Formats: sequence, C-alpha cells, structure tokens
Amino acid sequence: MMKIEKEQFGKFIREKRKERGYSSTYKLAEDLHVDQSTVYRIETGERLPSFELFFDLATKLQVPPSELVMQMHLPALVKMVSPDQDHPSAGSEQSQREVEGNLLVTLPSSLTTEDLEVIEAIAKVLSDRRVREKKLAIKEQLEQEAMNENFFEDLERAAANQRQKEITSNER
Repeated sequence: MMKIEKEQFGKFIREKRKERGYSSTYKLAEDLHVDQSTVYRIETGERLPSFELFFDLATKLQVPPSELVMQMHLPALVKMVSPDQDHPSAGSEQSQREVEGNLLVTLPSSLTTEDLEVIEAIAKVLSDRRVREKKLAIKEQLEQEAMNENFFEDLERAAANQRQKEITSNER
C-alpha cells in the first residue's frame, strides 16, 4: 500500500484555499463548520481530514475528490515512476501530468490482475469523461459561434429594414 503524504496534501489544501479566496484558515473552517485548528492541522500535515470533511473540502475548494486523493499519494507515485530520482519537480503541473500518464505502465508487479482491471476501468472512466467534456465544450463553442452569427445577421437585417422604412417614409 502506498504511503499517504500528509504534508504534501496539506500544502495542496493551503494552496487551493488561497486560490479560492480564503485568506486564512478561519473563514474556510467557518464554512466547513469545523474548528480553525482542524484546518490548520490538515494544512501543516499533522492530520488528515475525516471522510466527511474530505468531501466537504473538495466541494468548498472546488477540487474533484480524485485530485485530492492523488495529492495524498503524489510523491509515492513519482518515486514509483522514477525511483532513482527525488521528486523531479513534483510540484509542477507538467510533471504531475507525466506521472499520471505513466502510471499504468509503471505499476508495481505486486498488483493482482483484479487490481489492474480496476485501475484500467477507472482510467477508462476518467478518459471517457474528459472526452465527453471536450466534446461538450466544442459543441457549446460552436453553438455560441452560431448564435453570434445569427445575432449579427439579425442585427444587419433589422438595420436594413430600419433604413428601408426611413427611405420609404422620407419619400412620402
């Protein structure tokens, strides 16, 4: 089993808290209905959140729970991918993507066939979800562009009609 990296997780929570506009642990703790010391202890790596608090944190910080889990294990995963190196810029987004992309290839041989099937199924679900999200984004963009074209065409027609009415009324 992989080691949970409480300090890495805490650092990630602190960064996300600040990104979401929580300047201190006090306001986040208030929104989560917990003591400020609870949030502080999570951010400093002294403790992990309870199951319920884990999902509340994900919601308040607008982070998918899967990303929070990944942050708990990221240093261990980086070492699995490149065991000869100490965290090759583990904090960077690019290295995280590289790690995520190489995971299925570099998983330890101690995993059972069932474990690998579960991991493969999870990867497929995530991949399918990203494909759907991209398709939806493209569809929305195309619809928006079509609406913009229709809007300008309608605007031009209305302006032409208005000019025609003015010409007609001036001729009378």
